[in-house]
Amino acid sequence: MTIALETRGLSKSWGQFKANDNVTFQLRTGARHALIGPNGAGKTTLVHLLSGLEMPTKGEVWMDGKCINSLPPAARTARGLVRTFQISSLFPELTVLRSMLIPILQRKKMGANAWLPLGKLDAEVEEAKQALLRLNLWQDRNTQVATLAYGRQRVLDIALALATGPRVLLLDEPAAGVPTEESRELIQIVADLPRDVTVLLIEHDMDLVFRFAERITVMVDGRILTEGTAAEISTHPRVREVYLGEEQHD
Repeated sequence: MTIALETRGLSKSWGQFKANDNVTFQLRTGARHALIGPNGAGKTTLVHLLSGLEMPTKGEVWMDGKCINSLPPAARTARGLVRTFQISSLFPELTVLRSMLIPILQRKKMGANAWLPLGKLDAEVEEAKQALLRLNLWQDRNTQVATLAYGRQRVLDIALALATGPRVLLLDEPAAGVPTEESRELIQIVADLPRDVTVLLIEHDMDLVFRFAERITVMVDGRILTEGTAAEISTHPRVREVYLGEEQHD
């Protein structure tokens, strides 16, 4: 077993408030892992710390056996640690295909070519095509992003993240606001990604979590309560008490 990403005693405080408190966590290479917890559990703060948007009060984030505390978000992305947000950051005025070309060209250090005619970007267009086909978005390639159904926009958000070439993908509630049937399709698309992409899913919908996750970590009050398989988590008495049979999120 190899570890793609881990934290060691990770904590984040603002004054007396501890959003994360001594979090030690390992994400196995190729994992389909979910992070769950009730409102205020500290899930999003943890993802901010992993991605470099926040700096820890103490503790460390490690990737590929190296501490990456000192790396800003862009440098972590360059190493293959990529995240999405609860609110999508898309290019509403562009078509789906042109949107896909932007991260592909940036990854290739060809960002200045983003507005060239498509006929001069044959290799990049082909790469974008294959990515969109894999995520069932190719039929929307000429559609303006702003006019896509919200569920399709969330899929595109993931496609854009994948275009950066991630090895670890952090998904912060990708199905938020997506109708039930579309959200199930979205989560299945994520689960079916190649195993060279390690996925940590932050999600409040337990049905989606159990469909997706091979392992689940539960956070409560900024700490890890427990970790296990879906079967172990679904029968854990403290987890059942925390959720009280209801789906909550932060």
